[in-house]
Amino acid sequence: MNKIHTLLYIPNLIGYFRVCLLVLAWYYFDDPIVFLTFYVIQALLDAVDGWTARYFNQVSKFGEFLDIVIDNIGRGILWTRIASIGIFITSIEWITFVALNHHGSDWKLKLSSSNDLIVRNALKNGIYI
Repeated sequence: MNKIHTLLYIPNLIGYFRVCLLVLAWYYFDDPIVFLTFYVIQALLDAVDGWTARYFNQVSKFGEFLDIVIDNIGRGILWTRIASIGIFITSIEWITFVALNHHGSDWKLKLSSSNDLIVRNALKNGIYI
């Protein structure tokens, strides 16, 4: 498959729509009903894009990366709007994301071979850090 085709995978299209919903949620943050509507829909679509990727066998590194970026943006909107230290918390999330991706896709394997029982069990049970 070529790279352009991957950009048009159904789960990635859902991801682009999630970004649009997050922009609208951020814009309407001062209107709680509208904000929550957009935010909850995009959060529900987070589950749908993963299911869709597996169902249609449209799993890709780009899609995995896109999903994590969108999740970080969504949490960043919440943290920066509701907590005085929100920018600090959001910065830590992004630094962690960049640090883990710096190691490539093998970071999960490196962690799963860790001696840390909590990390091993979390990864074994499908909980990704």
